[in-house]
Amino acid sequence: YREPLVAALPRGHHLAAYESLTWVLLRAQTLLTQGWDDSHSARDFYASLLGDGVKFSSHPASKQSVMALIGAGFGVTLAAQSQAEVLFPGVVYKPILEEDAWIQVELAWRPTTEDAAVGRFVAFMRDEARSRRLL
Repeated sequence: YREPLVAALPRGHHLAAYESLTWVLLRAQTLLTQGWDDSHSARDFYASLLGDGVKFSSHPASKQSVMALIGAGFGVTLAAQSQAEVLFPGVVYKPILEEDAWIQVELAWRPTTEDAAVGRFVAFMRDEARSRRLL
């Protein structure tokens, strides 16, 4: 299914006053991303959406740590809509009004796996996707 992207901003950021954002507005910001060693897949994905001229600051950290940096005022980031359901001190989320502001979420598993937890998770994800009309 496709999940909308939102912008995560420090609460006092000037863009936090907007009801929704665009790539043009976000392009001028320092975008914090997760990145380890030579792996910058998040940065590359964001650059494909935002275009040239984006200033990135990559951190070998969890998404939660990046959100803490956002709350402390070190920049902005993009997040999946479901991630915006988790509240972080000093962070606000704004929708992005662009046709390509989404990520593709895919679930794969081995059908021969007989783990009950995997079965319950797959069923939950199917129900969730159907309830949001994402399938």
